[in-house]
Amino acid sequence: MTSKKIVLVGAGGMLGQQVLFQLIGAGFLVHALTSSDIDISQEASVRQVLHGIDFFDTVINCAAFTHVDSCETFWDKAVSVNATGPLYLAKICQERGAQLMHFSTDYVFDGQGHLPYVETCNPAPINAYGRSKLLGEQVIQAHCETHYILRIQWLYGQGGRHFIEAILQKAAKDPSSLQVVADQWGSPTSTRTIAEAVVALCQHALAYGIYHVATQGYTSWHGLAEYVLGHSVPSLLSSELPRPAPRPLNGRLDIKKWLQTGLYSPPTWQRDVDRFRV
Repeated sequence: MTSKKIVLVGAGGMLGQQVLFQLIGAGFLVHALTSSDIDISQEASVRQVLHGIDFFDTVINCAAFTHVDSCETFWDKAVSVNATGPLYLAKICQERGAQLMHFSTDYVFDGQGHLPYVETCNPAPINAYGRSKLLGEQVIQAHCETHYILRIQWLYGQGGRHFIEAILQKAAKDPSSLQVVADQWGSPTSTRTIAEAVVALCQHALAYGIYHVATQGYTSWHGLAEYVLGHSVPSLLSSELPRPAPRPLNGRLDIKKWLQTGLYSPPTWQRDVDRFRV
């Protein structure tokens, strides 16, 4: 049993719910905050709520505005949640001597080429969501020395909308209309895998900075759909499916830096899907 006290922001979201479950199971003392408890886009709310907690070692920020296409229209909201909120949390953590754990995304990269991105690659987001998340990374790096930024991707899990749920529903409702893009590549990753990595990180000290955390191996959305459904699915290119926000074609994250820590070895993306569906 550990006595470390953690403030979990965004505890009501898909990722936050799983992180809370895993942290409690590991014996951590967790002060869970949902969007009804704290508005991270308002500094007064952040200060009032966190100053009301007498002590904490770590703030884990699971709050985010993740609807990629909506970020193109609601840029101010994307910035307020994905960048301004993290700024306020970073300042409080710096003042209180606490560490901040924050989640970013492969969308900070432009998706060019085929090589996996390492943590030191230059970000160049091609959509509003990626730009807002990059701003969040930058303000945290500037205002909190004791930070972990975990870049994650292609998230799915209980308690939220995600690709696996959507593809199963569409296949059941109208299988003849099913087509999936085959030229966007990454690592489908469950909230369980990310939460298990978070627990490991909370239990051991690592050098602060950016880490890529995802499952092992890569596939396309089309490959994931075929794996989930167990049969072939018609494919198409991203250019044939126009959307308000362009998507990076190469979302591959190199996770060697994380693996070399020896804290936690994520499963393959196939194994992760299998255990999610058990």
